[in-house]
Amino acid sequence: MSCMVGAGVFAAPGVVARTAGSPGMALLVWILGACITACQTAIMLEFGCMLPRSGGEKNYLEFIYRRPRWLMSTIVTARAVLRMTTANNSIMFGEYVMHGLSPHPSDSARKTATLSLLLVSAILHGLFLRPGLHVQNALGWCKIATLLFMFLTAVGTVLWRSPSMPASSTDIWEGFSWGWETVSLALFKVQYAYAGVENANNVLDEVPDPIRMLKRVMPLAILSACLLYILLNVAFFLVLPLDEMRDSGEMAAAVFFDRLFGEHVGRILISFLIAISVAGNVMVGIFSVSRLNQEIARQGFLPRWLASSRPRNAPLGGVLAVFVPSALMVLLLPSKDAYSFILSAEGYTHQWVDIALAGGLLWLRRSRPDMPRPFRAWLPLV
Repeated sequence: MSCMVGAGVFAAPGVVARTAGSPGMALLVWILGACITACQTAIMLEFGCMLPRSGGEKNYLEFIYRRPRWLMSTIVTARAVLRMTTANNSIMFGEYVMHGLSPHPSDSARKTATLSLLLVSAILHGLFLRPGLHVQNALGWCKIATLLFMFLTAVGTVLWRSPSMPASSTDIWEGFSWGWETVSLALFKVQYAYAGVENANNVLDEVPDPIRMLKRVMPLAILSACLLYILLNVAFFLVLPLDEMRDSGEMAAAVFFDRLFGEHVGRILISFLIAISVAGNVMVGIFSVSRLNQEIARQGFLPRWLASSRPRNAPLGGVLAVFVPSALMVLLLPSKDAYSFILSAEGYTHQWVDIALAGGLLWLRRSRPDMPRPFRAWLPLV
């Protein structure tokens, strides 16, 4: 949950509402996005139960595609080293923290806040394993509390609505637009908000009964995220008129808080709440990818000293393999274009990996029907 809930869920509702045209259509797209993510989750769940050890998609791709030899290992290594999601979320953290402190922050101030989060996360997970896990879990609960707070605040505002506040339309399908292009564009934004449930597969060595854990928590995570995201969208539509919701775009959450708490308090409150959510994403990303990097280093595709858990029985080498490229991206990429560039590059490569995993799972069922499968995804989902 901590990896799924981030800046995307606060930025996407306004964009989806503008694309879908009506509250009913927008909510339908969010539910459809949850269904598509559930299909991806079913595939990762079957793989995780077949090969229950840390490494996630690296293990699955290497197990399926063995020729040409080392091809998949090389691709996974390059993708892990050049992983952009951590850098992207760190950039968002810097943007929102400095926006809360100052309406017009400097570029150097944003980069300083971004690098500070990366450094603190790297120190926690590289040297203080258990405290780092406690901190990231606490941030995850803060995210869930934030979404529930926004929903309950919106409901309370509607129940005690002041005469000056405009009423929302009662026809939830008014103005809806339908088309394959429209729905696909909206789904792309929605799926970014749902991304991250597969991170559990990267750290299966951390839990004593990984198969039982996966079968229990992955479906629960999807259901919980879907419910929370729908409640958040309902909160936006209860407080903001539809036209204002469409015009707000990626700043829908900021407009929501401005309407409820005033421009000054709302700007500070939304900035720090989103910053907390994004910080949780960064910490979970660094931890899960550090374990993946350790698996890669044990095979010799990265320097073998990165596989070590010295000096404090924490994945310091794997953390460094995440921290250094992410910090370089933050420093070298232009701040204005970095977020959009990283989002596109990471999003499209992720789709190709999903296609390779789905096709590989079908091939494995045909070529290795004897393999034990504690969980078997329903074929139409695959």
